[in-house]
Amino acid sequence: MKNTTDIPNAGDAALIARRVALTGSTSATGSSTQLCGRQLLAEVPSTKESRGEWLRAIARDEALALEKANALGIPNPELDVAFSSIFDPRFKAYLQRGGNDEIVYHDLTFAGTKTEYLPLPSVLASKINHGTPVSLPKRHILEWHLRLLVAADLLPPAPVQLPQLPEFYNHGDTRTAYDGLRALFECRWILDYGIPRPYSNRFAATWCGLTIPRAARAVEKLRELSIVIPVGSIPSQFSNPTFLYLPGQVHTPVAEEMSWS
Repeated sequence: MKNTTDIPNAGDAALIARRVALTGSTSATGSSTQLCGRQLLAEVPSTKESRGEWLRAIARDEALALEKANALGIPNPELDVAFSSIFDPRFKAYLQRGGNDEIVYHDLTFAGTKTEYLPLPSVLASKINHGTPVSLPKRHILEWHLRLLVAADLLPPAPVQLPQLPEFYNHGDTRTAYDGLRALFECRWILDYGIPRPYSNRFAATWCGLTIPRAARAVEKLRELSIVIPVGSIPSQFSNPTFLYLPGQVHTPVAEEMSWS
């Protein structure tokens, strides 16, 4: 079954079509002109198919890759130039083009393993998960692409209002899951503002750097506190469905009312 949360509604058209105040350059290939650098980010695609190609173009763009690498903690990054691994400085690492022309992180710390080469969003996930290399499932790669673009100040986060977390929970896993929830809405609502999003235990665990049991307890606490409200569900690969959430007790403006700076 298709995940209906990936389908933008007509009311969001104005937001999806907005242009971000970023500049860039173009490069010509044959008779066509291709967007490159920050100009790739100047217009958010409106369809699922066009988003896939958009993300691939971003992953292949050298200028954007170097800015993302810098945000990941790689100083003065260049393609094919060795630097110390961000996971274990005893080993060398590189930014290189993979077989699909996307720029990946090649870390000799993990030589001979399936995580020796990681897409840059997976590097961010690995850092959040305390240096444990993470291979992201395809169904989650969009969120992590957006999170890295926001972390690198290449895209502005969407405005999100969450109910305030009670002071008692301002430390520990509940706070971590709360901050992760905000980051999810800030990233995913760049594309589909106001659309309910899943925040499953498994996703939240990787997204927040928690174990699955700790993430499950933290997400349940967010529900108990009405920080988020389940508004629907979608089928999952497990016996229970995946709930869809919206922020609790906060009016969500429609797309046409939003003003972006």
